[in-house]
Amino acid sequence: MDNFKNYLPEEACGFIYGFWDEGDIIVSSFVWVPNVADDPEQSFLMDPLDIMRLLEDPAPESGAFISRHPKKSSIIGMFHSHPGPPVPSREDLNGILLWPQLATYWIVSCPSGREPDIAVYAVPNLLTGALTGEPLCTIPLSFDSEQV
Repeated sequence: MDNFKNYLPEEACGFIYGFWDEGDIIVSSFVWVPNVADDPEQSFLMDPLDIMRLLEDPAPESGAFISRHPKKSSIIGMFHSHPGPPVPSREDLNGILLWPQLATYWIVSCPSGREPDIAVYAVPNLLTGALTGEPLCTIPLSFDSEQV
């Protein structure tokens, strides 16, 4: 979680790699992508060239593709941080339209002076407008944690 802290007050962003195991998603790593937004404290934007480098990288540990093949590491989601609550903004919902093949969309809440939380959303729910404000799950975190 220290990586998120290092980016404050700007929003951090990138992809989550992992695999499917009997219907569960197992996270293997977070891959950080530079935020090139004009106002990185209020939004995030990944350079398409950075994204293409990740997708073209054949190294198995990088994931480099989107797949639902069990036990094979791949891109399973996108993440970014918010200065406030981990709820998708209108900009987030518009942006996810570019990624319908992703399974999950993660928002890490990094409010000033408080511990972060992660909310994990199902991309199909976001695409169909079925978002009711409830994520699939929330994960309380600590910047002192060595878990992620």
